[in-house]
Amino acid sequence: FIHYFFNLISFLFFYKSILIFTFF
Repeated sequence: FIHYFFNLISFLFFYKSILIFTFF
């Protein structure tokens, strides 16, 4: 459960990073 939650947070962070990189 914790591992799955950690993967979800990591994926969201990675997605947000890509969006920021795309805007800038």
